[in-house]
Amino acid sequence: MEMSLNMCHLYANLLNTYGDNGNLLILKHRAQVRGIAFNIETVSIDETFDDSKYDMVFIGGGQDYEQLLVAKDMQTKKNGFNAIY
Repeated sequence: MEMSLNMCHLYANLLNTYGDNGNLLILKHRAQVRGIAFNIETVSIDETFDDSKYDMVFIGGGQDYEQLLVAKDMQTKKNGFNAIY
């Protein structure tokens, strides 16, 4: 059986101030070198977050305005976050 990891990159279009996509690409590469399939799916504002689909969740850094937008949307996804935690 092939091992796989499924990651959700939350708000990738808004919270990527520090080049977080590069960090995820390195994680993906390191997993693949070890024979682990690494899938990244993005979820943003007004999109459904299904916590049962992911092994890991990543949220990058962002500017104040984008953080405010994200904070409001996160309230709609809080049940999924509680399930992961």
